[in-house]
Amino acid sequence: MSSAKLSALPSCRKNIRNEVYKIKQKLGLTQQLYIDIIKFIELVLPKIDPEFYIEIVPNSYFKDRCAEACPSDHVIRVIECVYIKARNGNWHYRMIMAHELGHYLMHSDQKICFAYTVNKNYNIEHQANIFSTEFLISYDFAKNHSVKEISKRCGVPYKEAHKYKKYITLEYKHSKYANHRAKRKKKASNYKRKAGSYYQ
Repeated sequence: MSSAKLSALPSCRKNIRNEVYKIKQKLGLTQQLYIDIIKFIELVLPKIDPEFYIEIVPNSYFKDRCAEACPSDHVIRVIECVYIKARNGNWHYRMIMAHELGHYLMHSDQKICFAYTVNKNYNIEHQANIFSTEFLISYDFAKNHSVKEISKRCGVPYKEAHKYKKYITLEYKHSKYANHRAKRKKKASNYKRKAGSYYQ
């Protein structure tokens, strides 16, 4: 059996977050904590792609998945039970729909190829997972609130809220450490410059 995986142009979390923010900003959603993913797909996505449509298929339609995004055909197909549960606000199924939206907006036949060794930033499933959390969770809100509040207010599973909170906490610590190192480096450079001028 081939170990090939689908690959796309590389995109790290920070890049995907920036793209998501641009979409939200353009649509006036940056301050909205809870995003109705079904309403977005049905009412907003056709404004982005006028040919887009969502197709609700029988629960037995797929053998190995519950939904698919086909940008080249301008369609997201989803089985009926997932669609209904996502429409009713089920947190897990909202994530599935946001995942497919990520595929639709980020991936196309022109951007996807097969690769035998795939760095996670190239992996389309990894990218779509990042998109789903970045789209449904408000980054600014998550920075200052608990996992429980993130889960409840943004409508995502507790597990996903926990992973997201952990990531941005580590990201903040890394950023703080990097800033501290940069300040120390600048201070040392200034000291050397002053010392050099003293001995001239």
